[in-house]
Amino acid sequence: MLNHSDGDGSTRLPDISGIALVARDGIDSTTRTERTHMKGRSVHAYWTAPIVQVLKKDGSVSICGDFRCTANKAIELDRYPIPSIDEIFSKLSTSTVLSTLYLSQAYLRVMLAEEAKAVVDINTTKRLFSYKRLPYDVAVAPNKFQRIMEGLFADLPGVACYIDDILIAGKDFEDHEQKLDLVFR
Repeated sequence: MLNHSDGDGSTRLPDISGIALVARDGIDSTTRTERTHMKGRSVHAYWTAPIVQVLKKDGSVSICGDFRCTANKAIELDRYPIPSIDEIFSKLSTSTVLSTLYLSQAYLRVMLAEEAKAVVDINTTKRLFSYKRLPYDVAVAPNKFQRIMEGLFADLPGVACYIDDILIAGKDFEDHEQKLDLVFR
């Protein structure tokens, strides 16, 4: 079994009490998409998080790292603000036509820097895996993703982002369609 290191040479197992396992064969049951965003590793890692397996509606299993006991304690938080509902409504208040685009598996589209990959290893019943892309369960993920999204769409009037949702608002259908075209470019 892989150990967690505090960086001072001492090792300890992360506290995994209370973590429920939905399926013992977890990594075999994950979706192909999840597996493509992780890479198997056979070496010892300094940071290994236990997993929580979540049963999806379609019967498949999604693996989530429980980074509360590892990476979330060590990562410097990104204090980038996530907008309140009032801020979003204020930005879109003059509009009559609204669309929402949901970005499926949005965080997994963000590649991790090499130094970040070192702290997001997960320990499954099969072997150790390292994320190549931003996992949902890391404390900084929402703020980092909000920063990325606002960087992409900050200059577009009538477009607001709330983490993995893009809200597009127009004064009428023609204005709304023009803004949709800008978002999709």
